[in-house]
Amino acid sequence: MKNKNVIYFIIITLALALIFYFVSENQKKVIVKKYDKVIEQMNQENKNLKQDIEKYKAREDDMLVVNMSEDEQNIRKYSKMFVRSLYEMKKNESFNSKETLVRDYITDDLNEKLFNHKDKYNLLSDMTVDNLHVYFDEYKKGKNKYYVLVRFDQKFNHKDLNDKKDITTELEFVRNNEQWLISSFDVFE
Repeated sequence: MKNKNVIYFIIITLALALIFYFVSENQKKVIVKKYDKVIEQMNQENKNLKQDIEKYKAREDDMLVVNMSEDEQNIRKYSKMFVRSLYEMKKNESFNSKETLVRDYITDDLNEKLFNHKDKYNLLSDMTVDNLHVYFDEYKKGKNKYYVLVRFDQKFNHKDLNDKKDITTELEFVRNNEQWLISSFDVFE
């Protein structure tokens, strides 16, 4: 009888151990699923936050300035468009093809200086512009000439060479029939 009791005790203990093992394994799976779900939610939230950051970076700096006049907004917009149009190029893109992009916000004299020659500026790599910042003095209505500094990073993306230059350019804006146009520019590397 004692042996029977010991066998029953061992069987009951093994049964309880198996039940405890299966319950703990199930809890592990539940916990793992719960944490996987939490990690997935956090990754999604992180992705959404990164998208928000990119949206804010993409927004024009002008949105942060309160009570900016239309002239100031146009000067900033033309400065950015001019630099992006002129300094971003695709591999084997023609420099003279940029004329149609910038014609609306440069003077005829500058247009002639930039584009009335043989096209000799084709590149063997892509160039991109990043970290574009526009700086200018306090805008005063009635001025007919305005100087703007534009600072940016120009990247050359080639299979053998990835180079980045910090470039500053000074743009001279002149008022022409109530429109601001770029009449000249100097580049400082």
